[in-house]
Amino acid sequence: MVTSWFPQDSGKKSHGVVLVVHGLNLNPIRMKGIVAVLNSIKLEVLLLSLKGHGENFDKTSGENEERARLNSFRRVTYGQWKSEIEGAYQQVIDKANELNCPRYFVGYSLGGLMGCNLMVSLKNHGFDKMILFAPAIATHRIRVPFFKLLYLFPGLVVPSLSPSNYRANRGTPIAGYLSLLEALHNYKSKMNDTLNIPTVIFIDKNDELVSYRKLVSQIKNHHLKQWTVHKIVRHPGQLKYPFHHLIIDESSAGKKDWSIIRSKMIAHLS
Repeated sequence: MVTSWFPQDSGKKSHGVVLVVHGLNLNPIRMKGIVAVLNSIKLEVLLLSLKGHGENFDKTSGENEERARLNSFRRVTYGQWKSEIEGAYQQVIDKANELNCPRYFVGYSLGGLMGCNLMVSLKNHGFDKMILFAPAIATHRIRVPFFKLLYLFPGLVVPSLSPSNYRANRGTPIAGYLSLLEALHNYKSKMNDTLNIPTVIFIDKNDELVSYRKLVSQIKNHHLKQWTVHKIVRHPGQLKYPFHHLIIDESSAGKKDWSIIRSKMIAHLS
């Protein structure tokens, strides 16, 4: 497990502690725009780097950092990620108890899924509030041939089309997709009332990976009355990068939408 603390430096009492988790094959440091917003409202932030991302990889003699990270990603399991987020959650609990303040969660894509998966697995009270960016809890349908391919070639790396300055590796190993699918299965099989806490979700209606329609239906069907979805509608000409799924900072979301996102984040956690 690799975590990094980003303390608020106002010199005043902290208003909360936040666990932040990145998306699949996203360089964790790209969550810094979100971290900055959280720090600005006197929140202590713990950024978790899941196995195969950032500095969380097995260093092997003779391998450079890039290859070692990718090889660790090729061997990743859902169990590893689950253990890592549980460990990070405990750090947040300890800090929140020390400061006597609330605990929050912010996750993007895979990170959002892992946070929700953690919530449904906890026996006791989890986070007080959540913010989810395009959470992978309601993905578009995966076609059967591709699904079968996942199990046949777990070490295969699917080249990434995301911007090079956002991705953690040149591609995403099938093992990463399998771990995500296992997390999704666990989440759906255990959904319960612990999820119904004040939660704000940001998603582009044309998201390529997460289904806006399925997300809204899931919230309605499971009576998550404290969840609010903020829909972003952008046309291709408005995108700096050709991906509707990427909405984690001003550069990816666009100045106008990021300003709205930032304001809603602050209002939700202040």
